[in-house]
Amino acid sequence: MRYAESRSILRTALIEGLALPSEAGVYEVTPDMLASAPVSQVSAVDGAVVCDSRSIGDLCTAVAIALGDTEENSESNVFMEQVPRAVGNKELTTGIMHSLEIDVASRAVGDIVLMDGSLFAALIATSKAISNADKGDPNHALVAATRAIRRPEFVEQVLFLLSSKKHIGMPKYVTTNQFAKYVPDQFKALDARSVATMALRPGEATRFFDFSKDREAVLDRSLMNKAFGLDDASQKLLTAKLTGMFSCYYKPHPWTQAFRIDISADAFLDDEAKVRILRAVHDQTMASGMQEPLPQYLVDQFAKQISVGAAAVVEMSALSSTLDPEAQMLIALGYRT
Repeated sequence: MRYAESRSILRTALIEGLALPSEAGVYEVTPDMLASAPVSQVSAVDGAVVCDSRSIGDLCTAVAIALGDTEENSESNVFMEQVPRAVGNKELTTGIMHSLEIDVASRAVGDIVLMDGSLFAALIATSKAISNADKGDPNHALVAATRAIRRPEFVEQVLFLLSSKKHIGMPKYVTTNQFAKYVPDQFKALDARSVATMALRPGEATRFFDFSKDREAVLDRSLMNKAFGLDDASQKLLTAKLTGMFSCYYKPHPWTQAFRIDISADAFLDDEAKVRILRAVHDQTMASGMQEPLPQYLVDQFAKQISVGAAAVVEMSALSSTLDPEAQMLIALGYRT
């Protein structure tokens, strides 16, 4: 009874809060609307990172995978380095992972390409990693690899993704509540995805809206400009693309949560592209119990295998590279230096 009451309150608040002068803030994605869009070949991109410390030093590993409909249309990219243990290793490796994701995403084959997470957040994390690497030893393998992200080709790939009509950001975790100003005080502590999941009925979506003010608040232009080596024109273009993206929440079936879908301004201005995106998400979550589109689920499972494989690699390589019996014993016992 309490859930139903909360759902009713949230739904009313959300519809009224998102209402525009001439249209409602929540609308139904009808079967006819979906049928008007062609069936899409959907690909997905995901990454993973692990700094394995079960033996002497850190094995820093990052992977990015683009999963297409065939093996030929799929791709993976792996970074792996054994380095001295340091508190900042994971942050640098995470920046490398995001750069690998952007690299494989820019070449991903498919009518729709689902990217795990927000590209905005990925760029912030990457720029912070490069900034920290600039303070490190250039002869350190991890530092050198992080600094190597700073190249014109990387910026071109980012701008391509931010202009693409087929690349879609689908964050799994949302930590903020963009609907806080619309909902009563008791619901302000919820995240936006929880609000949308409760308020939307199956087959409904919010209108696409922009979070430009939210992004402006956390966008450190000076940090990003220095990290990526941008000139004034490139910096202004990148800022415009980042703050010009649009988002909606869509709940395609009774068994799914409300998915957050991030699209470029170019896709937002194309009604056909928007419906095609919604149909792709709908069609890839048809099985009961699917909590994310199937290609995104599959690529996530592939990416997670990195933590399984890295442990064996670091232990076997460490054991085979030392002749000291005592060192071998410490490694075999998983001693942390």
